[in-house]
Amino acid sequence: MNDWATAILAAMTSNVRPDIPMDVMHDRHRLETRMKILVLTSILLAASFSASAICVSPADGSAEKTISQAETVFVATITKAYLDPDFEDVSKGEKKSSIRTWYTVRYDFVIAISIKGQPSSVPFLMTKGLYNDPSSKRFKTFGEQSRFVPGDNILVVTNGPGPVPISSVSGCTDSMPWDDEAYDLLRKANLRVPENKDAKAEVKKPAR
Repeated sequence: MNDWATAILAAMTSNVRPDIPMDVMHDRHRLETRMKILVLTSILLAASFSASAICVSPADGSAEKTISQAETVFVATITKAYLDPDFEDVSKGEKKSSIRTWYTVRYDFVIAISIKGQPSSVPFLMTKGLYNDPSSKRFKTFGEQSRFVPGDNILVVTNGPGPVPISSVSGCTDSMPWDDEAYDLLRKANLRVPENKDAKAEVKKPAR
């Protein structure tokens, strides 16, 4: 059993005395134990779903090591955001009535700073969105859902050609917003960021 699982089990059973029959335990202790189980179970279920739905980076991964070993690293400036064709299936198909239905948002970009590898091998960036039926009275939200707009800068990190998922939530994807933290990770990974005079913006054609 993992250390975190052992800790949770210990917390859930902290008020349980194995040498005393359950039927003679104080009502308050039994209620506290049940509440702990309910709350902790809810947290674990939510965390498990979150990881599978949005976050795609391993929890034990090192961002510095990931960037250092990545085949392609560059800074992209988003120029356009638009819906993936899967949105039509989500909004009009059988999935429309599902409790949690996801769709894809694509982002076209220009290559603002090329750091290493082949930035041109990335056709577009993408995020996942939680669909809300406008005719429904139920409104769904998800804390890890990220939204980007044209003009946002992204440090793109990838190990192969193809679309790259991005997120504004730390640790959810290898790629991240281009900011002080991202710059510091590049420095720690011994990757040089070209000066502005050396950087050339390369316009990517929209992926269709």
